Amino acid sequence: MSINLNSRNNTLCCKVNDLYTALMASELLNDCVDDVVVMLKTCVDYVNIVSSQEVQIQHARFTMDGEEFRQYVMELDRHRRALHEGLMARVNFANRLCVKLNTPVLAERVTEENRETYFAFAKEVVDSYFGEAMQNGRLL
Repeated sequence: MSINLNSRNNTLCCKVNDLYTALMASELLNDCVDDVVVMLKTCVDYVNIVSSQEVQIQHARFTMDGEEFRQYVMELDRHRRALHEGLMARVNFANRLCVKLNTPVLAERVTEENRETYFAFAKEVVDSYFGEAMQNGRLL
């Protein structure tokens, strides 16, 4: 899966393209393009991991006893929480770049008070860049 920073398919893609264009024009910040790509890929990876972990939990519910299941879920949750912290940091950094470069903020609805907003943004990235391909079965 690759992310096309030149895509203008929808509002989010346009915002990313605006940030990309501004970063490329900036002498001081043009090396941050890679950070934006990593943030977008982190969003994709996070959505994938959350989905995968839900399947693992459902399977474990039927194959593990009470305490073993509880420990397993706690370990998955620790792993997911660490990934979520990284997602939050990357999204916040991208938003700060937008403010600094006077481009539209990418994740305008995220708030640290509601951590679920970061997952919603990550899902928006997946839908924006890969939604059509997933619906047509091209990513399977």
